[in-house]
Amino acid sequence: MSLQSPDSPSFLQRCDYWHDALDPALLLSSDVEIKNRKDLLGTHGESDDEKVAAARRLVQVSVHPDTGTITPFPFRPTAFLFVGSSLILPTLMPHQGVMSTFISQLFFQAYSAGFTVMNRNLSGKEKNSLSQHPLYLSGSVLNVACFGAMPLYVVKRLKLSGPSTKSFIGRILPPPLLALLGGLNVLLVRISEADSGIQVVDRAGNVVGVSPKAGKKAVKETALSRAFLCGVTALTPSLVRNSPQMLRNPGVFTVVKLLIAALTFGIMTPISFALFPQQGKIKRDNLEDELKEKTSASELFYHRGL
Repeated sequence: MSLQSPDSPSFLQRCDYWHDALDPALLLSSDVEIKNRKDLLGTHGESDDEKVAAARRLVQVSVHPDTGTITPFPFRPTAFLFVGSSLILPTLMPHQGVMSTFISQLFFQAYSAGFTVMNRNLSGKEKNSLSQHPLYLSGSVLNVACFGAMPLYVVKRLKLSGPSTKSFIGRILPPPLLALLGGLNVLLVRISEADSGIQVVDRAGNVVGVSPKAGKKAVKETALSRAFLCGVTALTPSLVRNSPQMLRNPGVFTVVKLLIAALTFGIMTPISFALFPQQGKIKRDNLEDELKEKTSASELFYHRGL
């Protein structure tokens, strides 16, 4: 295993990997170039040559590890860094209307769900699951977006006003709310992995079976990482204190807070991806009884997804 790898046991090494892997230049690679790099790895995958290392990095962020298919351009990890940051900013803006709040949440949650679908684990038996039906996915996104607009709806409905209400809605609520919505989005989209299970393999790469417990662990880790990303992104601008100069120029103050949020999202994206290894581990004792009988390995591995 390379020291700079998404599967490294070291958090700092995983951060280093994702910092390099989210290079915007990788988005310029065509599907033909990605396929050629994938073929190169098929023949020289074990080499430490610089060209092979660059090919490995491109393939890892452009090709789904379970299916070998090229991930659509807007849903690659590198694209998430830019598209996600541009869509999360409207959710942090001060909205006067419930509908504008709902729409801003809808766009971000829809993209977030699409990214999750394209980067989830596809090794299990959930391909025909109801949770992957377009109607279910659309309903999940709508529900999460409604949940995001609910606080402002309650405030408007009860005709609450005053400095304390504005402070709560504008500064205190966004971090935990965005974190909750980010994690809930992942849980709803990938619930089938927890129900039907995902493949687990031994250290040699031999498939042992399909484990719902491993699926639950993979979904939980991904939901926590997404909640961490969204929550910290919302928290940072809320820590900015009003100054007399800012109060005289509220538009400038809003722009400064959004710039801080965009910068935070950019910094936290590789960190959130690195919170857990892409190749997750689960102890044999924590697996289903039927899988315990199929292997003597003390721990097994699975693809976590993003």
